[in-house]
Amino acid sequence: MNYYSTFVFLAPNIARIFLPAILFATSYANLCAGGGWPQPKNDLFAKLYYFSSSAPSYYEAGGSELIEFKEYDSVHRRDRRYAMDFSSAGVGLYAEYGLTDKLTLSLDFPFSSFGLKETYSIDDVHFDYETKREFSLVQYNWIGLGARWQILEIEHFTASLVGEIRIPPGFSSPDTGRADYPFLSDGSFQAIGGAEIGYSFANGWIEAEARYNRRGDDFKNEALLHIEGGFSNIPKTYLKIFADAAVSTDNFNGVRPFNPVQSQLQETAYNFGGSFMAFISDGWFFEASYSIRVHGFNTWNMKMLSIGGGIKIPARHSGAGNEKIR
Repeated sequence: MNYYSTFVFLAPNIARIFLPAILFATSYANLCAGGGWPQPKNDLFAKLYYFSSSAPSYYEAGGSELIEFKEYDSVHRRDRRYAMDFSSAGVGLYAEYGLTDKLTLSLDFPFSSFGLKETYSIDDVHFDYETKREFSLVQYNWIGLGARWQILEIEHFTASLVGEIRIPPGFSSPDTGRADYPFLSDGSFQAIGGAEIGYSFANGWIEAEARYNRRGDDFKNEALLHIEGGFSNIPKTYLKIFADAAVSTDNFNGVRPFNPVQSQLQETAYNFGGSFMAFISDGWFFEASYSIRVHGFNTWNMKMLSIGGGIKIPARHSGAGNEKIR
C-alpha cells in the first residue's frame, strides 16, 4: 500500500468531507470511545443502540473505487452491466461500570443482519431491473469484554490503558468454512490493546486513541486510530466530530481480489463523522451518529448511521472531563 498517495488523496478533501459530517452532526463504534476517562466508582453507563450501514461500491487493494461491474452474457452475446449494494442493520447493548475510580469494565454485544444484492441494468443507467443474486446473514457480531485503567491524571489531562477481547459466534475458517457460510463468515477472535488520552477544557474536550487489534484465523492484524473533538455550549447537549482509521499492519502485496460474498481478511479504511447527544431527563439520554468512509484499500465504501438511548447512574451531565458523559 502506498501511504504517501493516501495522504495526497485525503489532504485536499478534508475540508470537503468534514463540512457535511459537521452539518449532519450525528459510526456506531465511535460512540463507545472512552478517551482516557474512567467511570467513577459504582457508576453505570448503559445504552441500547440501533445501527445501519450501506455500501454501493468498494475500494480495490490499490485504492481505486469500483461502482459498476460487467459480466459476459453468453445467451445474448454481450456484456451486461450490474451494480451491487451491501448493507447491514442491527441492535446492540453497550455498558460501562466503574469498578473503582481508576478501573472501568465494559460490555459490548451487537447483533446484525447483513445483506448483499446485485442488480442488472436495463438501460445502462438504472440498476433496478433484474436481481443477479442475493445473500443474507443474521448473527451476533461478537461479545466484547473490555477494561479501561487510568494511569495518569493531571488537572484536565488524563491517560489510560485499554484492553478488550471480542468473542465471535464461531471459530470456523473464513475460507474452509464456506459450506457453512456461503455469505461472509462467523468472524474471528480479536484481542485489542492500546492507550487513550484526553484533555478537557471549558465546555469541551479532545481525545485520541491508538490500539492494536490482533485477529485470529486468517484475518490480518490492524492498527485502530481515533481522534475527536467535542463541545457543549447548550446545557445537557453534546456535539462532536471524529476521524477514524483501521490500518492493516501487513502490506497488500498478494492480497486476494475483493470478493463481495466473502469476509475481507485484510483491509484499510478511513472514516469521518459526527455525533450528537442530549439528555431528555436526569440520567436518560438520546444520541445519534453518522459517518462516511472517505477512502480505503480492499474495503467497502460505507456510510454508517447509529441512534441509541440509555441511562447514566448516577446522573452527571454538567460538562467535560470526569463529568463528561460517554
